[in-house]
Amino acid sequence: MIKNVFENIIEISLSVSVVIALLIALSKLLDKNYTAKWRYWLWLILAIRLIIPVNITLPDPPINISAPEMTVSGGLAGNHRNILAIGETATVNKPSNENYIPSRIESEHSQKSIANNQLSSVNNFDITYILTALWIAGTVIFFMYYLIIYFLYRNNVKAWCEPIEEEDILEIYKDVCKEIKINKPIPIMKCKIIESPMVLGFWSTVLLLPDMAIPPHHLKMILRHELIHVKRRDVLYKILILAARAVHWFNPLVHLMAMEANKDVELSCDAAVVENQDINYRKDYSEAILSLIHNGKASKAVFSTNFGGGKRMLKKRFASLFDLRKKRKGIITLVVIVLIISIMGLCISCSQNMGLETGKRAEKTNNSAGETDKSAEVTDKNPEEIDKRETNKAVLYKNEKLGFSLEFPVEWRDRYIIEESDNNISVFCKKVYEKYKGAGLLFTVQRAVGELITESDMQQEPVIQQIVLQGNGYTYFTRRPSDMQYPPDDEEVSSDYETMSEQIVNVPLWMSLLGDEKPVALNEGFKVVGSSFFTVEIPEAWNVKALDVLSPRWGIYDGDNLVGTIALIPYRSEGYENESADNGNIMQEYLLNDEICREVRITLNSEDIDAGIMAKIKNSFEFVEGPFNIVDLQSNALQYLAKGGRKIFGTIQDFEFENGKPVAVRVNVMKFLSVGENSDYPNGFTIEDLKQTESYPLDFGVNIAPLVPPDYNSYGMYEMPVLDENYIKKYENYKDFYYDFIIGNDGQLKIILGHYIP
Repeated sequence: MIKNVFENIIEISLSVSVVIALLIALSKLLDKNYTAKWRYWLWLILAIRLIIPVNITLPDPPINISAPEMTVSGGLAGNHRNILAIGETATVNKPSNENYIPSRIESEHSQKSIANNQLSSVNNFDITYILTALWIAGTVIFFMYYLIIYFLYRNNVKAWCEPIEEEDILEIYKDVCKEIKINKPIPIMKCKIIESPMVLGFWSTVLLLPDMAIPPHHLKMILRHELIHVKRRDVLYKILILAARAVHWFNPLVHLMAMEANKDVELSCDAAVVENQDINYRKDYSEAILSLIHNGKASKAVFSTNFGGGKRMLKKRFASLFDLRKKRKGIITLVVIVLIISIMGLCISCSQNMGLETGKRAEKTNNSAGETDKSAEVTDKNPEEIDKRETNKAVLYKNEKLGFSLEFPVEWRDRYIIEESDNNISVFCKKVYEKYKGAGLLFTVQRAVGELITESDMQQEPVIQQIVLQGNGYTYFTRRPSDMQYPPDDEEVSSDYETMSEQIVNVPLWMSLLGDEKPVALNEGFKVVGSSFFTVEIPEAWNVKALDVLSPRWGIYDGDNLVGTIALIPYRSEGYENESADNGNIMQEYLLNDEICREVRITLNSEDIDAGIMAKIKNSFEFVEGPFNIVDLQSNALQYLAKGGRKIFGTIQDFEFENGKPVAVRVNVMKFLSVGENSDYPNGFTIEDLKQTESYPLDFGVNIAPLVPPDYNSYGMYEMPVLDENYIKKYENYKDFYYDFIIGNDGQLKIILGHYIP
């Protein structure tokens, strides 16, 4: 019985493999003409066929696979015997001797054939049952391996899960459930150790979100994606695919099929999310995907869906999102393929040749399947041609409103399209733009008020940004798209896009200021200056420069004379909104923005400056939401303390690790005591070692602000690494410094701030 099942599995594996090989070979053609949902259903049909161990064949099938056999044939001389190869048939060569007696020879051959057949039967029995036993063992081991991985992963994730209590998230979740008609919403929880959203489990399904802030419009898209997985029962789909792999673990084409099926699960789900949506919605959705993709390895837990993907998969997902061509559902084609599978099953038979054949010679067929990787063509560029390309430019575009011109290379003529907005322009590859309804974005040129914006500020953004021009009171910078802007399988448009994209690094050489129009100041005799964090009006003769310190602080100069400063300080740390201070020779103003939790302190020397100038500076000041920096981290620390947290002073003794990652820190607890002017303590402080060690679990994504060289008395503006195994390796001397450990009201470590000790 088991042996027959094994033979059926071999027949099914071969017949379905032919179809799989054809589908993979024709994948590019099929992608252009059929939707991902078509492939999604096709892989499911193939998987079900692979799992069912029942096969019906024709009485005399054209393809017959003989089970391995070893046949022993007796020779005509003495007791010599020849061992024949698998599938060969013993033959008797008729001698030319006239005394040849057929009856005697045939009698001897008949007796030896009976003995050989008996030996062959024993050998065939052993080999067939051994192969069957190996197949069963492989199937069980394969399935158990993935089950063990799943249960280990589920238990690990479960320990870090907690219910979501935020009303805004739950409200969005209910709306999405109602929108896609899920009557019984599954539990939704947040988990601190996962890197992207996922649906986990089959019998007790749960939707998990990473413990991070997700914009509401992105959250709605993400929840829609995961709930579509739930509605389609994609976890069950993946179980069937895994079962097919387990049963046919010996067949590499089945594993390739599983890889393609798992890709199409996500592609078809993406297609369902963006169905009937415009290009802007698709861009937002691709940004949502990109914002939740990390470099960590994806989970191998098969009873789950995962929002992530590798680089190749991301490229394919983005290409699919912006492929707006109409495609066929392929119902007729699907039926035809099912018929082909059935016909292939009828034409293939796996049988045993238990003895010598008299009328036929057993056929041995070797089937092989392979793929040829096409390596990308590499074209060496001639430096002289590059120089010629960059110097032969023509002024093709001017923007009087934004005050700049772009000198595109000559070869760009008639190959680009520009869309203009109030403070930026968008440059598109014309071929992609026209063929795919607004896709093909190459870059944007943004204009921001102020010349104090730095490349360091640019590098903090999640997308590639580069300052290309500064002047007339503005900073111009380019921004690259964060998602795929062209279908890579369309060679004509993709080649044009990639050729133009390679030249974007030269945009600083192409741009020039146009005219001398500057930002308009509301106060007469004043001008507008700005940075990534603020804009403000100052007297025309004055200037603002970033001070040579690591914290965000700018000096206000009248000529070469420093007359004041603007400093970002921790939110609600020193003063209150509209609070003024006049302490002898200085005037101070504290300004706050509660939406972005930022505060600045403006200080002016009051000896030569009247209060009217300070009032105009204060009233013209506007916050700009610049990148997260060390002051923001200090502000967060103060917020934790205001909500009932604690600050512990001391040093790091060591860490507790799980799976190579730190999960808790052990602190040598101390007291920092200010003692004022005391002859015993000339520095004005003392440190008391309390001789006690306390352990604090790390919250998700704990940032540490280390003191930076050479003097270790200040922080780096953007140097706030996550406290993980990489930080421990990079900062080997972390035990040599003092820290303020910020503990939340839940007892977890939230932030670590280096504490300067002279």
